[in-house]
Amino acid sequence: MDRPSKYILNDAGEPEPVGDSMADIVRWGTWYADADRSVGDVTIPVGDKSLRVSTVFLGSDHGYSWGLGDPILWETMVFLQSDPPPHPGKGDGSWTDHYCNRYSSREAAQTNHARLVEYLMSKVGDGASVPTDETLAAWFADYEEAGE
Repeated sequence: MDRPSKYILNDAGEPEPVGDSMADIVRWGTWYADADRSVGDVTIPVGDKSLRVSTVFLGSDHGYSWGLGDPILWETMVFLQSDPPPHPGKGDGSWTDHYCNRYSSREAAQTNHARLVEYLMSKVGDGASVPTDETLAAWFADYEEAGE
């Protein structure tokens, strides 16, 4: 397949493909280890816990195996603080994921990150209790139905 699987961000914040040679993979790994890949990271208090909306540059094309369309290089995830940790012994385990969406452009990632934060803020409101898994699933279904 001619499509690159790994990318780095250049100084302008635009993705650049990385080759498949060992030197290229080492360059990518070195860049990935130290890069600031965050597009947005917002914590929203809800009851005695928090929702976290995190959008990042992935560094690898999550559409690579299909080879169709533009590379999928950005991702937004929403996590709910959990107690007790769902996976003891695996990091702090204090967050569980409830939503994921991926994008082909930084602009789409930024736009949807901001839109999702605004949407969740409107759902949470002042003094809201911690949403159940079912409530979160309904919120995200409504969000998706409203369109991106």
